[in-house]
Amino acid sequence: MEEPVMALIKRRVLYIGTSVSLETADGLEAVQKPLCDRYPVGENDHLVVKAIETNLIILNTGLQIQFIEEPDAVVFFPISSLTFCAAVRPVTEVNASSGEVMTKFVSLNSELTAQNTKNPAIFTAITRHADGKTLECHGFICASDKDALDIVKATTMAHIRRRRNTAMHK
Repeated sequence: MEEPVMALIKRRVLYIGTSVSLETADGLEAVQKPLCDRYPVGENDHLVVKAIETNLIILNTGLQIQFIEEPDAVVFFPISSLTFCAAVRPVTEVNASSGEVMTKFVSLNSELTAQNTKNPAIFTAITRHADGKTLECHGFICASDKDALDIVKATTMAHIRRRRNTAMHK
């Protein structure tokens, strides 16, 4: 018997969109280029990020994006399509040898992010597209570090539950 659908957490976020993630990268490496495409930090201090106000609802069955200006417009990603999620913050570093300013998205649990609170926390999730081939990296600017971490916790819990339920029904 399947579990009834229930919301684990709901947070108001700014959806910065999606970008294709490289199949060859894992973990935080897989979100670097896609998030840089959607959130181009480091180029100047007058950063304008295109984002859409949404409610991000983590259900036990997946991630649901509900657009604030069009509440009936909903996008759903089944939890089975999730391959990775994290709470990150963009941190800029200067390459010592070249002097080039580089941006890296670092886990909120890192000491680097504690020292660099100028940029907001971002919840990121990589999902496998319905075609089964393409990996899509989604980015959501959160109101606080706690919101981003809570979303990761709820998403991870939903993912673990699904894997456990799938294993039990084999």
